[in-house]
Amino acid sequence: MREVKTLTPVGQTLTPIIRTVPRTTGASTGAAASPYTIYSVPNPIQIHSLFGVKVCDNHVWMSGLLADQLYHFVGMPAPTLTPTAVRTSTSTPTRTLTATPTPTLTRTPSPTAIATATSTPALTRTPTPTRTPTPTPAASATSTPTIAPTATATRTPAPISEGAVELAPAADATINAWNPDSNFGSSTALMLRQGFVSALLRFDLSALPAGASITQAELSVFTINRTNEQALTAVAYRLLRGWDESQVTANVARTGQPWSAQLANGAGDREATALASAALPGSGWAALDVTAAARAWLSAGPSGNFGLLLQATSADLVQYSLASREGWPTDQRPKLIVRYTLAAPDDIPSLTP
Repeated sequence: MREVKTLTPVGQTLTPIIRTVPRTTGASTGAAASPYTIYSVPNPIQIHSLFGVKVCDNHVWMSGLLADQLYHFVGMPAPTLTPTAVRTSTSTPTRTLTATPTPTLTRTPSPTAIATATSTPALTRTPTPTRTPTPTPAASATSTPTIAPTATATRTPAPISEGAVELAPAADATINAWNPDSNFGSSTALMLRQGFVSALLRFDLSALPAGASITQAELSVFTINRTNEQALTAVAYRLLRGWDESQVTANVARTGQPWSAQLANGAGDREATALASAALPGSGWAALDVTAAARAWLSAGPSGNFGLLLQATSADLVQYSLASREGWPTDQRPKLIVRYTLAAPDDIPSLTP
């Protein structure tokens, strides 16, 4: 049996060559010689010169004691790295290529373990900071507009809007004491003469928007002619009873319903106090402020709106003719101009903090 050992200096790797070589020394005596150990070394010639060992094909043949000395020479640790021995029958000189298991030194691939260091990319888990988007809940802070309800505490008055409407008469007529039973509801003129002739007008306020509050109501009438140049003043009263444009006369408000006094001059026919008065021009417009009557009509509703009575006062005998709602041209017809404001809410919540 021969045992093959590889002597490898530190930092070098040599390809081992393993052989089984019988020792023939002592054959003449017929006794079996002790086996040699075959070593593979990097500098066999130098080793041969120093130790006088047999060298063949970069291999040295030596005993175990000399091998120990040689280990120290080549700088290797104790021969604990000896590969597994291959035992073969000494009787067969056949060379067997022992399995290269001796390359167990190839365990040097342990450096591949360093590759495990590449697992350090586990540090890439640091991207966990991306969880910082958690501040997105802060976006809920934008919901803080809920502060707006607190704005209900601060209330600012809404601005008052103003408006005006121009109304045409819904009905008008002349009542004439000289023709007490005659109806002049379809006449194109309204006549005024002190003590004898008066005029009636009614306006529908339904055109006003809901919630309107009347600030002013002005009746405008247009003088189309007069009998002479004497002055005449028109005086307006609020009527207290209903009348029919097609039936009214100096004697009756409507058929079968006489006035309390002729020409609607009784206490139950009109208010005792005049609303307004205005001197009429010989030709052109005159205006009378009837705001109190318009407010009363708006408050009472259509059922309490009976219109106006116009009477004449003058120092001399004179009669004036005013355009009626049937008059021509149309731009001279009577009109009621109502100015109003819309009632605003009590208050409006302010959106300011």
